[in-house]
Amino acid sequence: MLTISACDDPKQQMAQQMQQSQVEQTQSDNRSQGKLPSQTLSTTTTMPVQAAELITPYVYAATGLRSPFKVHGAVLVTQNQPQTQLKTPPAPSPPPVLVVAQPAQVEPVQPEPVAQRQPGPPPDAGRPRQPLEAYGLSELIYRGMMATGNTKAGLIQRPDGAVLRVGLGQYLGQRSGRIVEITATQINLIETVFDPQVGYKPMPASLIAPISR
Repeated sequence: MLTISACDDPKQQMAQQMQQSQVEQTQSDNRSQGKLPSQTLSTTTTMPVQAAELITPYVYAATGLRSPFKVHGAVLVTQNQPQTQLKTPPAPSPPPVLVVAQPAQVEPVQPEPVAQRQPGPPPDAGRPRQPLEAYGLSELIYRGMMATGNTKAGLIQRPDGAVLRVGLGQYLGQRSGRIVEITATQINLIETVFDPQVGYKPMPASLIAPISR
């Protein structure tokens, strides 16, 4: 059996292994055909062994790539770059505070008290009272007007049914109502009414005839 010395070159080792395999295959064939080993060796050609080539070992090192163990976006630190510190973002400013001014409380203005007047005797207290001043206007009924030339007179019915004739300047009612106008439908007069703030004051009033149906 032919033995080939080992070599450090992988290619040479593979070539030697192929040669050895061919030799073994040839010897196996010769045995099966009854040939001697010497005859086989004589026909076998020995190839020269090439000198081994020294290869410098290569060490793989990944540089300049992002580390998978660091958060994306962080600063990459390599052997050729100085270490840099991450800048801390400034703290957010507090939201503005809305200050609502309270409206000033205004004290309500109190009206000055008005001196209350006490009712006294009416201005015409010394005047003689007329018959129709004994009744209120709501008790009297106006029945119409009578005219004689330029003179007008009104007809007033009392509660007892009696009808009296009145003219301009006369009085009726319980508020010293003086007659100032006589028409076919009503009598207009001026009453003297007491007001606690100003005392006695004049106020218009009317006695209207009922509508006949």
